Amino acid sequence: METDYRSLRKNTGFSISKTKLKTATASAQDLRTLSTPARPMLDAADVVVPEGYQVEPVMAGLSFPTDLAFADDGTIFVSEGGSSWPTRPYMPARVLVRHPSGETEAISMNVQAGPRGIA
Repeated sequence: METDYRSLRKNTGFSISKTKLKTATASAQDLRTLSTPARPMLDAADVVVPEGYQVEPVMAGLSFPTDLAFADDGTIFVSEGGSSWPTRPYMPARVLVRHPSGETEAISMNVQAGPRGIA
């Protein structure tokens, strides 16, 4: 039996999209009263770092972050596994891209357990 490679190359439902996200600056007080039930409070003082270092939250409300990478220009890439659990709201697997300008984009995809291995 011969393999039909043309049919193997057909798109089986994978999709990818890119959208700009609205972002906002939050005060330390705002981060103490988040609307997310999984982590309703974010306090930089909870993180212990060596003397001379400072913790500054850059993103909050992530859904199963799985990887983090930085580009030479300071762009931050965060991959999220998303959520398809029946007991949680659906959240897509995606890669968040935060540029040094503050502009933030989401590259969403329909892959099981989200993207892995940002390089």
